[in-house]
Amino acid sequence: MDRGKGLSELIYEYLKMRLYFQYFKKGEKLPSLETLCRTFCVVPQTVQAALKKLSDEGAVSLHRGRCAIVTLNKSREELDAWSQHFFSQRKNTFADLYLSAELVFMPLLIKEFCRMDKKDFILLTRLASRAKSEDLIRFYCFILQKTENPLLMNLFWEICLFLGVPYVREGTPLYQLDSIRRQLLELIAFARTSNTYQIFETQLAFQDVSKNLTQYFSERIQSAPQSEQLSFVWHIYRNRTQICYNLVMRILHEICSGEYNDGQLPVSYQKLAEQYGVSVITIRRTIDMTNQLGVTNTVNGKGTYVVSNTAGICEPKLDSPAIRRNIAIFFQAFELLTFTGAEVFQTMIPAFTAEKKGELAALLQNLYYNGRCVFSLETCVYFIGVHAHLQSIREIYSGLYGLILWGYPVMAICENALETAEGNIQFTKTMIQALTSGDIKEIAAAVRELTDQELTVIKNYLLERGFTLDELRLSAQFRLFPTELED
Repeated sequence: MDRGKGLSELIYEYLKMRLYFQYFKKGEKLPSLETLCRTFCVVPQTVQAALKKLSDEGAVSLHRGRCAIVTLNKSREELDAWSQHFFSQRKNTFADLYLSAELVFMPLLIKEFCRMDKKDFILLTRLASRAKSEDLIRFYCFILQKTENPLLMNLFWEICLFLGVPYVREGTPLYQLDSIRRQLLELIAFARTSNTYQIFETQLAFQDVSKNLTQYFSERIQSAPQSEQLSFVWHIYRNRTQICYNLVMRILHEICSGEYNDGQLPVSYQKLAEQYGVSVITIRRTIDMTNQLGVTNTVNGKGTYVVSNTAGICEPKLDSPAIRRNIAIFFQAFELLTFTGAEVFQTMIPAFTAEKKGELAALLQNLYYNGRCVFSLETCVYFIGVHAHLQSIREIYSGLYGLILWGYPVMAICENALETAEGNIQFTKTMIQALTSGDIKEIAAAVRELTDQELTVIKNYLLERGFTLDELRLSAQFRLFPTELED
């Protein structure tokens, strides 16, 4: 997996949008290669790949040793029409995505705000004091980077780029810069004293910028036809394109959901290839990967056997680079679930219909009676990913579910060692009680307690088997660092 490829795509899209939203006009110079590298915290090759793609499209001209020159040949009217179409395609998604982003990021912003040190506050104060439109994104990006979770930063930037937030120019009514500066400085003042209540209240008031944005476009831009409307899609790292990865997740889901029991695969490789619409070679590569994970076992001349009984799970083969990378991303995904789970569960599950609550309770009861409580948390994540009333939460949580499945062997081994077994059982009982009684006040606490416990156990397990903290953060992050504010 090329770590730089996904970032170059994000940088390409970021720069392209700035050209089309007329931040840079024809004949102007883009920032130097050195400045762009420091801005995005990447190596020159990553920026060069993004600039090469823009050059191939005729948007910029490249000259060795000099800044790229904007050559985009569009009239002001064409560019205005382009930006109107951009927002009209997303108009129906604005409210949903803003509510989803608030659920995911609000707890993190409060937590990480209180972890800022003196140097951080100096830089944030400089950003808040000048508060150009882009600085609002830089401000929050800087805070969220304190999580040191590349997957979270990937999600943050995918949402920003989808909404076009970094590109809306000053001068629109929704950017009242004096008000923005004042509120950002208030946030910093409360963060200096770790006043979480006031941070929360000020941040809630600050959400008016998002509401103004939605209202602004609702009043001025007509929605594109329904057939052209775009829903938010989370392109996880953008470069995870291997078909085998998606097939591994499908097989892991089928094992976890009980569709595959212990024993031989019910169909041949040829049948599996037909079922999934891929070649037999792809199926062989996929099964080789599930063998390395420890959830299947292929015996020459006899066939492939599924290990669905958690007691029979083998240690994953961590000498495989592909397995190692995907388990590192699993760790990031589980950490993101730990960050966001309490708020999302507490908000999404009460909104389920009585029928859906009963359906989820029945799934959890089945896991409880069959001694498979290790799957209870993942079952809830999957259920939210399918049935949440916010489309963007469905997208985010279905993505998390797929990534967390890669860690199923790790979680099963930890439970077999009795490190998490009791926590999984208690979580399952609490969820069943909440769903059947309608008293859902304990859900957030149950999710927080279990995810905190499991994250610690998972982290220790991986560190004991040779992972380093840097390796668990191995995926490159898309950053937007204000280089002009450096000392």
